[in-house]
Amino acid sequence: MIHKLGSASRSSAPHNLAFARPQRRDELYLKWLLVAAFLPQGLSFFIGDFRITVFRVLLILFPLIWGRLLINGFRSSARILVPSDLMMAAVAIWIVLSGIVTSGLSAGVKSSGIGAVEFVGVYYAFRFLLRSPDSSTRVMRFFCITMLIVTALALLDPILGRLVFIDISNAFGLYGGVHKLVYPVYLESESYYRGGLVRAMGPMDHSILFGSACAWAGIIAVFIFASWRVGISAACFVLVGLWFSQSRGPLIAVAVAISLMIYHAATQWLPSRGTILAVTAVLVGILLCVASGSPLATLTQVLGVGGETAWYREAIWSTAGSLVMHSPLFGLGPNSPWDWQSNPALSSGSVDAFWLKMAMDAGIVGSAMVFLAIVSAFWRGAVDKSSVLTAGERQLSRALALVVAAAVFLGFTVDFYGVTYSLLPMFAGVRASLAECAVVRRRLYAGMHAPCAKALGADRPEFLAQRRILQTLRHEV
Repeated sequence: MIHKLGSASRSSAPHNLAFARPQRRDELYLKWLLVAAFLPQGLSFFIGDFRITVFRVLLILFPLIWGRLLINGFRSSARILVPSDLMMAAVAIWIVLSGIVTSGLSAGVKSSGIGAVEFVGVYYAFRFLLRSPDSSTRVMRFFCITMLIVTALALLDPILGRLVFIDISNAFGLYGGVHKLVYPVYLESESYYRGGLVRAMGPMDHSILFGSACAWAGIIAVFIFASWRVGISAACFVLVGLWFSQSRGPLIAVAVAISLMIYHAATQWLPSRGTILAVTAVLVGILLCVASGSPLATLTQVLGVGGETAWYREAIWSTAGSLVMHSPLFGLGPNSPWDWQSNPALSSGSVDAFWLKMAMDAGIVGSAMVFLAIVSAFWRGAVDKSSVLTAGERQLSRALALVVAAAVFLGFTVDFYGVTYSLLPMFAGVRASLAECAVVRRRLYAGMHAPCAKALGADRPEFLAQRRILQTLRHEV
């Protein structure tokens, strides 16, 4: 007779309890990390000219707190290597190296080093601390709930006609006594005021970042909640926040995700549907580059972006892209000035494209490595139909595929920094963790009743929670 979930033998109970405590502690750390990522920038402080945030402090403490856990985890047979694990390490090395080459040792390590910590550190935190069954779904559900709270706070901006969190930070002198924004200035700027309303931003650094986070949370919410009514309601609420952010790019990203959902549902009978979609996307990109002298503007206009915005993005790519082509290996350096004044269509040095900005900071090689690091979390194959994952984990796997596809597309017209810069590796880390769970549980499922099960490590404490859920899944299947 197969035991139900939680009906472990009496002899294994102490090990299960001992293993459950660090699991809860791991999840709590990740939840605090998510909360810290959404704290307003005004809560940070400076040591010299180096900005310190709660989020950065938690990330810097991560290897000190969990170093032994990770070392023991690598020694365990409960761990496998996902391609993104190696790619993320390579990204960290390359980002720091390119910063040193272009900006010198001191400036390069300071500017590029913190960028590498915020990107790669988040990946490894979510990659290695999500081990127990359904821990990934619980943490991602917490992310969606956090975004619901952030959205509610952000809607105060258009309702009150003021950027509430910037006002609070200015009132308490949290920006060092300097007002970050003065109302007559930003009320004339389309970046903060559009269509007769202040654009919703909340505690985040920009309305576009808020809109991007809303788009990703809305996609995940549809899949992550146990009740589909709750999931749809949560998705609708954060999409209301996206609408009031008045960010066109994230709206298109949601449309892309919905299109992929429809495509996936209509082609489930086709084994190679992913390959066909990827090849089609590449061919469309090549056709746009060949047939149009302004491929980005043409594509964004076809997708519904206003003509002025589309051509502004094209001007950014044309001007900054030519500079990057002169230094494709290491780029121009982090936060380096670039010749945007040479193009009369540009009004500032802001680079509204994540992939282009990464190429400017770390070269075309660095930008390509970041892309590969994110998508290589999926190279272990599809796990959304794995019989050894829970229903919530399978649904989350589908959601992450849609979110990453939408983010990759959005990165051509929106720059990710602050919260959104760290959410990208978080999605990759969670997906890599799911891939590992699928492989390890399948191996354990095949050998849990074998005579050599003990030699395979099936009696170790880290396997006990996995074994219980495998027994339940086997009973359900």
